Amino acid sequence: MRTIKINAEGLVDLLEKQAKIHKAQVKINKELSDLDTERTKNGYKSEKIKEKMKPIIDELVPTFELGEFEIITSISLNNGQPEAVILDMVEEYINMLREKK
Repeated sequence: MRTIKINAEGLVDLLEKQAKIHKAQVKINKELSDLDTERTKNGYKSEKIKEKMKPIIDELVPTFELGEFEIITSISLNNGQPEAVILDMVEEYINMLREKK
């Protein structure tokens, strides 16, 4: 393999700009990789918490007095108090049909 010197006006400047951009891209890719790793770890932690909550929620569901076509869509904290959001599937279907008119 051999190298040759190139004398071209403006080429040095463009190559320096390209090197800066490449260096910035490498840095960004590293940050993205680190963030992706962190997001994955947080996802695993979240799944573990969900697994611990499931038996508790399953025990409480019969006390919610759900209607025949009602489902629990989410459980979250509201002012420090656990709160279940219940969806009536029939009502939701009716609303969807109304929107299509």
